Amino acid sequence: MPQLTPEKKARLKKDVLEAIENAEVKPVVKKPVVKAATIAPVIKPAPLVVAKKEPVKIEKKILPKPEIKISAPKPIVKPAVKVMPEIRKPVAPVKKIAPARPVIKSVAKPVVKKPTLIRSNKVAYRPAPKINLPQVDWEREAAKEEIFFTSAKNAKVAKNKNHQSRFSAWFWWLMVVLAFAVLVLVVDVFGLYRFNWRDGFSYRVANVLHLPAGTVDGQFISLADYLSDLKLLENSIATGSAVSEDADGELVPATVNKVDATLKKEIFNRLASNLVVEGALKKYKKEVTTAEIDAQIKDIVDQIGEKEMAKSILQMYGLTIDQYREKVVRPLLVSEKLQQAIAQDDNLAMNQDAKKRADQLLEAAQKPEVDFKILANQYTEDQAGVDIGGDMGLINQGELAPEIEEVLFSKLKPGEVYGQAVKNATGYHILKLEQKLTDADTGKVSVRASQILIKVDVNEYIKSLVDQAKIVMWVK
Repeated sequence: MPQLTPEKKARLKKDVLEAIENAEVKPVVKKPVVKAATIAPVIKPAPLVVAKKEPVKIEKKILPKPEIKISAPKPIVKPAVKVMPEIRKPVAPVKKIAPARPVIKSVAKPVVKKPTLIRSNKVAYRPAPKINLPQVDWEREAAKEEIFFTSAKNAKVAKNKNHQSRFSAWFWWLMVVLAFAVLVLVVDVFGLYRFNWRDGFSYRVANVLHLPAGTVDGQFISLADYLSDLKLLENSIATGSAVSEDADGELVPATVNKVDATLKKEIFNRLASNLVVEGALKKYKKEVTTAEIDAQIKDIVDQIGEKEMAKSILQMYGLTIDQYREKVVRPLLVSEKLQQAIAQDDNLAMNQDAKKRADQLLEAAQKPEVDFKILANQYTEDQAGVDIGGDMGLINQGELAPEIEEVLFSKLKPGEVYGQAVKNATGYHILKLEQKLTDADTGKVSVRASQILIKVDVNEYIKSLVDQAKIVMWVK
């Protein structure tokens, strides 16, 4: 038998350790060694190391005696227990001294097979203990179950009925409230049109519901605007600040003591007239913007101041500044823009007739033998120039319309009649320059001129539009 050297022994040990680490640890049962009669030395078997996992029942089996074969004894290697390789500290190599081994004579030794312990994972069967269960009355249990589900169903139905009854109660209460509100509104609307109610609640109803006071050419006139103007007029009469327009369109103190049917009709007609004028302006694709209203208000504020303006508006009209913007300034600007648009519309028969008469008078005025003053006295439509030969007086720059000043100050010499009628919103102007004067101290230039005015009566045209409109008043 070859002898193991220390180097071979170390290498064999290393291989065995690596095999044990890589392989799953299994319990190893060493076989008992049967002493032969001729073998003197006895090698004690190594103790059995079994990894503890779970208790198992080991059944011992006695095997028949095997035939004894004499062979060389094999070295017995003790199996090492697997160590978890979480932390492996390096171990310095230690010089090992091989122990002295006994010299074994190569004598055939009988080999006795060791009984193998069989490990079984099966658990011994244990019969379950007998349990005496009580007898169940299934018919009674089914009846109980039916009673339970029937009760639950009845409870659910009762709950739904309760919910429906509460919803029905709320619904009917809501219907009652809505019916009452509708009844109140109907009564109030009836009072507005039949009895002319003007209290705060009625005004809010008219404003929210956009109720009409009447129509003009099929367009509704706001009842809220009518009531607001009516209330303002009543307050003005009560405070003595009411004003009205005279024949010349000037504002004069009103001489009325109460609001009667005539004044109500005038308020309604004024609202209708404003709608007619705005509708006519829209046909020319023009409108009054907020910036234009603001500029007009700013001009007044710059002249008299904001506080004085507010005081004057309150005294004259009984209005705040915001009310003055919408009820006075806006209608005035709309009317002015419409006048300009009408005056520039050459397709109107009114303008065509005025231009024809102006051209005839211009032709006569340019003749040397015709006296301009006599012609002006006979044909001018300017009330200020009648009986004075159309004299316009002494004029400084900035006092007349720009188109007229441009002709008088730049295009005419004294004694000349301008070669064409000058047209603006007022009508057609036939101009003659009488004198041009220069102030020696200031150097300012002023002129004296005469004119023949052929009016384009825009106001009369607008009035004819209002008269032709179909106006229906629903309030009393």
